[in-house]
Amino acid sequence: MSQNLSFRQWLSYRVDCVAKVGRSYMKFKNRKQMALWVGASLLLIQAGCSYLDPRYDMPYGREEEGDIPRFAKGPYIQSLTETQAVIVVDSTADVVKLAYGSDLKNLDQKKELLVKDAPRKSASGRYFSFLIRGLRPGTQIFYHLEGFDDEGKLIEAYPVSAFRMAPSWGQKFSFVVVGSSENDHTQHQLVMDSILKYRAKVRKHNEDLKEDGKLSPTTEALIPELFFHLGNFHTAVSDFNWNRFFKIERDVLSQMAFFPVKASYTVGRREEGTSFREIFRIPGKHDYYSYRYGNAAFIVIDSEDLWSSSTQVRFLEDQLKKASLQKGPLIVMMHRPLFSSGARAEEGKILQKTLRPLFEKYKVDLVLSGMEHFYERSKPIGGVTYVSTGGGGAPLYSPRLIKSKWSAISYSSYHFLLIEVDGDKFVLKALNQELEVFDILTINSRKHGP
Repeated sequence: MSQNLSFRQWLSYRVDCVAKVGRSYMKFKNRKQMALWVGASLLLIQAGCSYLDPRYDMPYGREEEGDIPRFAKGPYIQSLTETQAVIVVDSTADVVKLAYGSDLKNLDQKKELLVKDAPRKSASGRYFSFLIRGLRPGTQIFYHLEGFDDEGKLIEAYPVSAFRMAPSWGQKFSFVVVGSSENDHTQHQLVMDSILKYRAKVRKHNEDLKEDGKLSPTTEALIPELFFHLGNFHTAVSDFNWNRFFKIERDVLSQMAFFPVKASYTVGRREEGTSFREIFRIPGKHDYYSYRYGNAAFIVIDSEDLWSSSTQVRFLEDQLKKASLQKGPLIVMMHRPLFSSGARAEEGKILQKTLRPLFEKYKVDLVLSGMEHFYERSKPIGGVTYVSTGGGGAPLYSPRLIKSKWSAISYSSYHFLLIEVDGDKFVLKALNQELEVFDILTINSRKHGP
């Protein structure tokens, strides 16, 4: 099998599945609820068993080119601003070399990191993080990475790729959002492929306009350069599952700045290099953070720690206050939804008590969440639009048959979100794997603050 899963890894995964089932039984008090969950649990265990069944040995990730293997994780772009970025790889090499520049034919800027320069360990190697500075807003940066052993032999590499620096204030831009990839790796790969196809389609559109002499700021289509994942990257935290996630998303994450949202399957262990903070180079010192890109303000919440974290609630309100001093879209992202027509509806009501008053007080424009394995958008609730997007590869399920009064649309499909920002206005589109738009909404950003 292509996964090369060891017995220890398989056993660990299987025990994790059974543990989840056991914990879930504790929540139900009647036999009907328990019976429904048993059915779902059997499907979960079957997913774990599929690792040993060659019939489920589905292809995922790009094939290696040539004789030089790719890095276990990465490259992925982190902490992107107008002038600097971090490029990360997980490598077994003794030295990793980076060549980069704004001219594809002349990657004249070079850096190298030794093992001693990479203090964060992974399960198999180390995380090498390259901080590059002094760049210009909106500039396209080309780069190439190579890993060498202690004898100077090339053992890992990634071909030339490119990403774009954050735009200046007021410039138009677009970004992509995905939620809940989990364990259907073929569907996860198809969602990533659809994002790449969309980028290629837009690029071709702009090239055709340029060739015809019709390309202008008003006719140019926006290529998404920013990528958010709303959590549940996989179903059990292990280096094996993280490596598989990065293999599937590698060709997206090597080209788009990546900002993750912590979720229920993202705890990990620091000593194994599988914890959220060990893998990701996100702003700040916590698993929640704020980020500004162009004229849009993003606040990312760790919904797994909201139950008891007064510190995080204070952070959230502080960031909402700061965001309210500037114009532009104000968007909050988290894993657990406040409003849902699915199985998490009751959990959302608990979060509503803490978060909804803050969102309405500071006039948040949009709240994005994952977890539920379908798409759902609310009507404005207290002026705030809530969207659940969980079609990134996890097994789909449908929302309840009885539609919630607050729900504008619900749809069960693998998908991703495309959001285009132009000044104080932004357009949200939900696209399936065939790039068909099944929902679209234009939001005019309000004046924020109490």
